[in-house]
Amino acid sequence: TMNAPKDAKKSYEKGMNELKKKKPEKAMPHLEKALEMYPQYAVAWFAKGQALEGMQKLDEAVAAYDKAIEADSKFLSPFLRLAT
Repeated sequence: TMNAPKDAKKSYEKGMNELKKKKPEKAMPHLEKALEMYPQYAVAWFAKGQALEGMQKLDEAVAAYDKAIEADSKFLSPFLRLAT
């Protein structure tokens, strides 16, 4: 996550702002852009999972959480979401 390029971080932040407003559909393009720029962006994968959950796309959310774990196995949040 710390190695993410500046532009990827900006896209991630825009996506997070939309998630905070409870607008997962508007968050998705920003999160996907961040992940295009930096596919190992664990927190962006996690946020994408949250957005997908908000859109009731649970299978896709699980896949995004799995990608977050793959990107950073020490990042606990995706494990917790999968457990619930």
